[in-house]
Amino acid sequence: MKEQQIVTIYTFKTTPEASREAFLDANQKLTRFLAEQPGFHYRSVGQESKSEYWVDVVYWESASAADHANCEFMSSPCSQEFMRMVDHDSLSVQRIRVDFSSCQLQETA
Repeated sequence: MKEQQIVTIYTFKTTPEASREAFLDANQKLTRFLAEQPGFHYRSVGQESKSEYWVDVVYWESASAADHANCEFMSSPCSQEFMRMVDHDSLSVQRIRVDFSSCQLQETA
């Protein structure tokens, strides 16, 4: 039986030292890294309009793909750059099983 898709939602503030431009640059590097991971579908990042919180949403083919990428993330230089800009006390992580999605992903042969 095929595993269900997983979405991981991160909410956090950036550190006072992190400029928006540097943070967005680190995001581009991190997205390139994630795109190389097996089971990665897509990622969206944005800042809430009425707060300092960022929301980072990542879709994965399965929980095992998300777990594998998380292990790779821990040792990646781009993740270290990214995480230096995150206020760790504000970080919240949710992992949600996708029961319905309007997005149709292309099957690759």
